[in-house]
Amino acid sequence: ITALRKQVADLRRREAEREIGTGTALDAFLRVLSYVTQGRSAIEERPFNLLRKLARENPPERRITLADFKDAVRRQSYIVSLDPEGAIRALPALVPEMKERRRVMVLAHRVLRNFEAEADGVAIAEILAALRQEIKVD
Repeated sequence: ITALRKQVADLRRREAEREIGTGTALDAFLRVLSYVTQGRSAIEERPFNLLRKLARENPPERRITLADFKDAVRRQSYIVSLDPEGAIRALPALVPEMKERRRVMVLAHRVLRNFEAEADGVAIAEILAALRQEIKVD
């Protein structure tokens, strides 16, 4: 059983590594949230309610199910855990259009605005500002 678990884990890791440069704007958004909140519980009631509100703002054809959302959260969190810097460097491939890239960052700011924690002594706002520079969002 241990060997089988290792094979499954290796397969999952290789799949995530292949997917680092692919995804949607939702994947990019979740990747940013995961990167900024690494090792912390960011899904509290207020941010979760805001995520639900944001989801309802999408037109019906762009809405996703809760199961798809949870799957995307797990996938992007895992990708960030494997290679945080590579996951961020790949964001322009996920959202090549600047307008959509800006939208992702604005939504991330809205969700994380009330997140009080710091990451290694750096305020969340500073991390988001550095991310904006990294993915060339003006």
